[in-house]
Amino acid sequence: MFETPTPVSVPEASPTPEPPSPPFTERLSDTLQHLIQVVVGSQRKPPRRLKSLLNGTWFGHPLHPVITDVPITAWLLTAIFDVIWLIAHTTWAGYGGFVTVIVGLLGALGAIVTGLTDWSDTYGAERRVGFNHALFNATATILYLVSLSCGCWPVRVIALLPLSLASWGLRVSPTPPTWVGTWCSPKAQASTTRPGKQGARITKR
Repeated sequence: MFETPTPVSVPEASPTPEPPSPPFTERLSDTLQHLIQVVVGSQRKPPRRLKSLLNGTWFGHPLHPVITDVPITAWLLTAIFDVIWLIAHTTWAGYGGFVTVIVGLLGALGAIVTGLTDWSDTYGAERRVGFNHALFNATATILYLVSLSCGCWPVRVIALLPLSLASWGLRVSPTPPTWVGTWCSPKAQASTTRPGKQGARITKR
């Protein structure tokens, strides 16, 4: 007679743990990048005229780092005018601070638009550095806007802190964004490129 085989128990496979959800800043960055790419036409077929305009293809150099000199210089002059006004209480220093705040805000508007366009093509560590850079600069811009509406010079002093942190963060970053001194990230480049000024790469879009 044959013996009945003893059933062998197979251990149940443990369920595969679900991957952790990405941090809030990463999810926010994904959403913002998608919206910006839709607005500037990153997903359209070339020529992408608006994107090329904001990137600086026509200029032969990234446009964002050029425009950022305007608000930085203007707001540094604002600080100088504020110091002169506090010491001498001269009318021209007060008007000078008022004008330079406005010039800085106008320049900041252009820097924000061009900077977000460049940032929308970044990823990884470069995207995280750019996100923090934008956050500090946006804080400084809001503070200068508040100081313009209420005429409070102490608010402008506070605004120098996030403005300084934005620049300092780019200098000490181990992975500086490519849009600081060169063209955008390789993700944004098409296959046809030609050398640009100061090592930049100009893409036909």
